[in-house]
Amino acid sequence: MTQSDKNNGPIIEETRAEEFVDPVDRLGDDGVVLDGLDGLDGLRGDVADIALEEEPVAHRRGRIILSIVLVLLILLLLLACAGLLALFRPAGTGDTNEGITWIRSIYTLGANIAGQPQDIGPSSVAVSPDGETFWAVDARHERVIKYGYNGVLKDLITTQADGKPLIYPSDLAVGPDGAVYVTEETYNHVIIYNRDKTYRNEVLIENPTAVAANRDMFVVGGRGGFAGYSLDGNLLGVVGQIGKGENDFDGVQGLTFDDDDNIYVVDTYNNRLSKYDSVGNRIWIVELGYPANRSPASGQPINQEEIRERWPSAMQLPMGLTIDGAGRIIIIDNLDFSIAAFNAEDGSFIDKWGAFGYEDGYLYYPNDIDYEKATDTFVLTEPMRGRIQIIRLPGSGGDWLSDARRMLGDIARSCCWPLIILLLMLLIWAFYKWLSRRIREKNEFEDAERSMEGYKEELIAGKEGSAKSAVTNSTLIEGERYKK
Repeated sequence: MTQSDKNNGPIIEETRAEEFVDPVDRLGDDGVVLDGLDGLDGLRGDVADIALEEEPVAHRRGRIILSIVLVLLILLLLLACAGLLALFRPAGTGDTNEGITWIRSIYTLGANIAGQPQDIGPSSVAVSPDGETFWAVDARHERVIKYGYNGVLKDLITTQADGKPLIYPSDLAVGPDGAVYVTEETYNHVIIYNRDKTYRNEVLIENPTAVAANRDMFVVGGRGGFAGYSLDGNLLGVVGQIGKGENDFDGVQGLTFDDDDNIYVVDTYNNRLSKYDSVGNRIWIVELGYPANRSPASGQPINQEEIRERWPSAMQLPMGLTIDGAGRIIIIDNLDFSIAAFNAEDGSFIDKWGAFGYEDGYLYYPNDIDYEKATDTFVLTEPMRGRIQIIRLPGSGGDWLSDARRMLGDIARSCCWPLIILLLMLLIWAFYKWLSRRIREKNEFEDAERSMEGYKEELIAGKEGSAKSAVTNSTLIEGERYKK
């Protein structure tokens, strides 16, 4: 130490607090020495990571539990779907008789209503657009009955617009809008009811024997042809005349539309099937069997082999018709006790099923038939047996994709609301779990932040105290050295 140093007094080494580094602050988790407050930042991050690393264990456990719960819920849902589908699907033994799979028979009105007999004499049938009900004309008791496919009575029409009783209703159709068209052949008119059974309109036509409707028009069959009407009842045109010629008709007992608005006509006593476009132009005509209005030459018996060779379908008295899910024309035969299928493109014969019998699944003078696409079922009437049968036929559903869509449609209709409610509950529960997790993670992170900020403040305060202590000690040491 020089003299000038002595004259200037004790030399004090200035030590700033921020330059003092506590040894604890320089030691990291892995034993590596850290620099200054950077160690605090690293330590804070490590503590936060440790706090958050413990959570995924619980999350994994929660996800496992959630997966198990979801699997159980799906299994329960499938069981519920199967149960509901079994309830909604028509019951029956499923016995097959000559290609016909019987599902259900209906013999009664289905409910006790004052003044209404329980027995029925169904002459005609038409399915509703809702896919869950159908209408049937009970000619025996002059009423129109609406049934569910389980045979339960849904509704009843017994009066005309003026409140008077129906008089010998014979045929009916149901339009896409749910309107019901009822023919009264004896009284030469067609009564049209709205979906809610209120009166809409009435059309006068001589001896209406059949009726069909689509979204744009309806057609009415008679003894010598058929006529087209707009939905408000205006006549659009008439096709045919009574006779045996190619352009004649003798008793139109069956009418139906396809999706392209083509019209298919069963000429019962001429034993023919024809196809027309929506304006009445004929597309094709085919013979179905030996005409009922002709007698064999010279009184000779009919040779059945020759008939089958000339007319493969060998129909005797074709009546009602419909179109199935495969696009085939399906015709029911009153005297052949059979149901035949024809190609809609050219009228060629495809196949035939059924046999005469009094038991369920057999045919006893059947009169009309209609098809419900949603359930792939046919509904037919047998007025002499007092019975409505619900059946299935081979190949009516179309290809396997159509069958799959129909099956899914059955499940969807049966389980629609339970499924929607369950999905909503699952979505609400999943959102609640997600929100709870986010809030919990946020709170834990904020707690870790606050803890680290407090720890940082404590360390800084401790360093400042250590720095002051170091300055004082350094001054005292230098003072002692100066005195010496």
